[in-house]
Amino acid sequence: MLKGDLVTTPLPEVLAQLADGAATGCLHVTDGLDDTAKLYLRGGRLYAVTVPGDRPQLGARLVSSGALGPEALAEALEAQRTELQGWRLGELLVHLGYVDQPVVEAFVSEQVRESVSDLLRWPVGTWKFRVNERTREDVAPPSEIAALLTEIAHRQATWQRISDTVHGPDAVPSLSTAGAGDAEFAIDPEAWSLLCKVDGVRSVAQLASECGFTLYEAGQVVFALVQAGLLDVEEIVAAEAPAPAGSVTSRLFTAFAPASPASPASPADDEPLANEWVEGSIDRVSAALSVALGPVADDALFAPRPRRGPKPPTAEELERAARKADKAARDAVRRGRDAAELAEAQASLEAGRAAEALASQQPPDHEAVVVQLEDVRREAARRDEQAELAAAEAFRLAEEAEQARLAEEAEAFRLAEEQRLAAEAELARLAEEQRLAEEAEQARLAEEQRLADEFELARLAEEQRLAKEVQAAEQARLAEEQRLADEAEEAEQARLAEEAEAFRRAEEQRLAEEAEAAEHARLAEEQRLADEAEQARLAEEAEAFRRAE
Repeated sequence: MLKGDLVTTPLPEVLAQLADGAATGCLHVTDGLDDTAKLYLRGGRLYAVTVPGDRPQLGARLVSSGALGPEALAEALEAQRTELQGWRLGELLVHLGYVDQPVVEAFVSEQVRESVSDLLRWPVGTWKFRVNERTREDVAPPSEIAALLTEIAHRQATWQRISDTVHGPDAVPSLSTAGAGDAEFAIDPEAWSLLCKVDGVRSVAQLASECGFTLYEAGQVVFALVQAGLLDVEEIVAAEAPAPAGSVTSRLFTAFAPASPASPASPADDEPLANEWVEGSIDRVSAALSVALGPVADDALFAPRPRRGPKPPTAEELERAARKADKAARDAVRRGRDAAELAEAQASLEAGRAAEALASQQPPDHEAVVVQLEDVRREAARRDEQAELAAAEAFRLAEEAEQARLAEEAEAFRLAEEQRLAAEAELARLAEEQRLAEEAEQARLAEEQRLADEFELARLAEEQRLAKEVQAAEQARLAEEQRLADEAEEAEQARLAEEAEAFRRAEEQRLAEEAEAAEHARLAEEQRLADEAEQARLAEEAEAFRRAE
């Protein structure tokens, strides 16, 4: 299983490597808030994506554009719930004949592009690739990774261009009051479905959700309608003026402030808690810099702000500390178990090597070998017992160290608000430990990635070697078949030559026999003629003798 993090190996690079290796499986991507996205690949091509968050609904898209009636959608959903469970709605609609397949393919492909585009905006996270993990495919064909990334880059550039007019997903479009629309502008069903829902209250994101559009599609439609003079979109202006852009306070407040209520950096979803968290962060940094650098005259940032009094730990902070403690305990148990398994495997390996050495040194003396093998077994058992004791001791020490560390953290957490300066120093120490832990984790991930790359290279080399062997065997088989074919052809030619020779000899024999028969006939004819002549002569002589008498 390959794994890494998005900082050292960005997601586009991971997808490109999987595409180059024609990988088949599932890529799991997890952010800092335990949200997990899944990208399914087959032969290096992407065929399914699941990303946390609300996604466009196919039913809403088809109904709003008029391509599907509400009754047909309800019937398809009922069939999906009862008879055809496990089927995706798109393939079910195509199977029932309610919608043409190209319509569903276009929707699914757009959804894949939007999901991957959202996933590429995750700043941090970890990833792992599980080979041969599969899911049910949708109607749309798989996407090439290189073409998909190129299309997403084009979408981002297009969104930057139209965002000056659309003003983001929270902007609220309204019908234009100018009354001078473009007479040549043709409204397609998608644009008409969105235009009919514009009421001056719903935002671009809400209109996209109700029409079944992705945010990118809704932005394109709104941009086209604004250019045609049918819609107006006012830019959202913040209610409170920010601090001067050039001040250090403004820059730090912007750096600490969450980008959105759902940002991973925000400890809470509501704005008061978010602002309070930002102010507390700035106070802690201000106090630490004041201690380190001393007071300054031009900016009040490095002087601690007036505090509102000691504040008890929130439920979220307590829950985070409990989760951290549970994770540390699980890590300690895992380390102890790994140490025990390693010691047991090492002891078994050494016992096997010793047994083989004794067997190779004294093969004739069977009884001596048996006795020494028994000694080796006892020694191996003793080493196993020592390894188990060492593992148990290591596990106990790890638990004690973990309990002591948790106790220290709990004590430091309890005294945090009473001793502000000590708490800031503790935070700095924890930050340093976190940095070291992150560096160690990055080094470990880099090492695992290196080992995984080496394993992958070895696997590819082995596959290439096997392919060459198969190719050589195929060539040998073809050569043998060619040799047998040549031998068969030579045998056939020899057989034909023998048949021709036999035919020639038979023909010569026939001609000789015919010539001999003709000769016999000629001799017989000559004999007949001679006999007739002799008989005529004798007849003449008889006739002459008779006359003479």
